[in-house]
Parts: sequence; structure tokens; C-alpha cells
Amino acid sequence: MTRNGKIARLPKMVQVQLNQRLDGNEPGKKLVVWLNSLPEVQAMLTAEFAGLPIREQNLSEWKKGGYCDWQQRQERREWAQQLQAEAGDLESFMPRETFDRHVSMVMAAELALAFREVKEHEQDPGKRAELLGQLAGKIAQLRREESNAVRVGVIRGRWERELAAAETAKRAYGTLMPEHALMVQRLYIDAFSQRNGQPLMAVGESIDALAPQTFS
Repeated sequence: MTRNGKIARLPKMVQVQLNQRLDGNEPGKKLVVWLNSLPEVQAMLTAEFAGLPIREQNLSEWKKGGYCDWQQRQERREWAQQLQAEAGDLESFMPRETFDRHVSMVMAAELALAFREVKEHEQDPGKRAELLGQLAGKIAQLRREESNAVRVGVIRGRWERELAAAETAKRAYGTLMPEHALMVQRLYIDAFSQRNGQPLMAVGESIDALAPQTFS
């Protein structure tokens, strides 16, 4: 939301300082005196408000608008930092993949219990079919998410292994002479090619095995 009052026209740094002092419960009269004493505030007031000073009424309006917006941003930032800290604590205690797997198992068990309850105790056929259909959809969604998580883990592991292999090759052959370039290129192509739809994983081992014979 765009604000057009005197304080809304102040430089952002001055607004931040003002908000922090408001957050510290400083008296309005003291803040108004401080604001009107700042050269950058005086310059803005002269240019845009015919030199009329900031009054306590302006400060009251700011507290209802711009200051409230700032408080909400601070709360969101603090909440995000808290979530980050809590996530870090959880990850140090249990890897994310393991945590996700355990949560998924608990959710699957709860859905299975709900499925049984509906099947055994709901007497109306139409209502039972509707509820079972909803639960079946949730179970299918959970399975899809589990499958996606496994797929992402496989891709991440493959990528990390290929990066490690490339780094190994870089360290070993970073100073190759020009006449060796085609041979290294062929080696990379063979190492990263696919067989039966699956990329080779022992790239580093292949390169290291050839190094003493080819480039010694």
C-alpha cells in the first residue's frame, strides 16, 4: 500500500530508525523533536510540504499505518528465522529423508484406520462410498508424494556422484597437454554415457584406473 503522509516520504533509513524507537516505546513528543532536527527531514519538508514540520498527529497516523506494516514484516521475518532454526535442529537430530519417511508412515497408518472405520461403521452405502473415495484419493496422493521423494533422492545422489567424479578428473588432469585433449574427451564421453538407460556411476574409478597407464 502506497502512503503519502509526511513520514511516508522520509528516507527509508529514517523510517526504520523511527520504527525501532517506536518499538522501544519512546514518547511521541521526543520523536517529533528528533525527526524535525534531522537535515534530511528538513530538506524533504521544505521541498514537499512548504517547510511545515512533522507533528504528533503525523506520528499517530504513521503508527496506525506504516509502523503497523513494519511490525508485521518483522514478525514474519522472526517467524521465518524461528522455523529455520527449528528445521536445523530437527535435521541435526534426524536426516530429512528419514523424517519424511517416518511422517509418511504415520499418515498412511492413520488413513488406513480411518478407511477401516468408515468401511465398518458407515451404514449408508452412498455416504460410505463417498468417504471411502475421499480417503482413497488421499492415500493415492500420499503414495505419489512418496514416489516423488524417492525419485528426487535418486536424482540427487546420482548428481552428487557425477559431480564428485568430475572434480576428481579435474584435479587429476587439470594440466593436460593439448595432445591429450581428444583422449580425455573420449574418456569423459565413455564415462558419462548411458548403458541400458542408466548412467555409469563409477566415473572417478574409471578415470583413476586409466591415469597411471595413459598419462604417467
